[in-house]
Amino acid sequence: MMFWFFLVIIFLIGTLQPVQTSANSRAKEYLGSPIVASLCNFMVGALLTLALALIVEHGLGIPSQAASELPWWAWLGGAAGVIGITANILLFPKLGSMQTVLMPMVGQILSGFFIDAFGLFRSPVYPVSALRLTGFAVVLAGVFCVVSQKGRPLGGKGLLGWQFLGICGGAVLAMQPAINSQLAIGASSALKASFISFACGFALLLLICFLFRNHRCNIKHIFTVRRPLWTWTGGLCGVICVVGQTYLVKTVGVGLMTILNIFGMLVCSVIIDHFGLLGAARRPVTGRRAAGLVLVLAGIVLLNI
Repeated sequence: MMFWFFLVIIFLIGTLQPVQTSANSRAKEYLGSPIVASLCNFMVGALLTLALALIVEHGLGIPSQAASELPWWAWLGGAAGVIGITANILLFPKLGSMQTVLMPMVGQILSGFFIDAFGLFRSPVYPVSALRLTGFAVVLAGVFCVVSQKGRPLGGKGLLGWQFLGICGGAVLAMQPAINSQLAIGASSALKASFISFACGFALLLLICFLFRNHRCNIKHIFTVRRPLWTWTGGLCGVICVVGQTYLVKTVGVGLMTILNIFGMLVCSVIIDHFGLLGAARRPVTGRRAAGLVLVLAGIVLLNI
């Protein structure tokens, strides 16, 4: 029973991601730079997880022996998040909205499958079977149906490299929960691991901003430009996603977690589009998109038989 409860929680975490994306996208309009918007997102996430860790865990200390035994890649969860976000920023003007969503999702699904199949990042092994392969294939078909738009083909001259970048960006992003879960084991706390992830991501983005003057000049806008309060909620959504994923990934596996997150993301995105919420253009639900959601759900059922 608890396992299915965890699946519902992971689905709900996934529904927050379109809200986070909308908040960050609107913040970008006010801050004048997508990198600075991401920096603000990571700053809020670092401050919130710091406060929670101090209140709940009464400190941030990690036993020196446990820290020394951690693999080097356990500290790269924040960098994985930055890579995924940066890839999306680069993709949008090249591929358009549909492929910018689709390609990273394909990368996340494939990455989750291989992490589970081979136990990468010290994750539990979920052996490959015909049923699991069928489930993943059905999920991919469903995602394509939900995201694709009539009259917009996937092909195009000179797009292959950008499409590959999108898949790689999504694949790296799917590694983040597995990486952070190992850090959580060493820190004996998902909150401490999440704080380290946000802090490292913030430091990396800050470095990028200072290396490029056009982004550096916009950092002051975080504190000086007046903008709607809800545009700050991207960091809050990020905290819920990262902490929840770090805590639950060992229970359900990276592959299933990734797909449930994507399912929640797709359901929330369809609702946002249908009603034109959060400033999005209204896009009523079509039979194709509804069928796609059903296919994703069917794939999840196949993965749990």
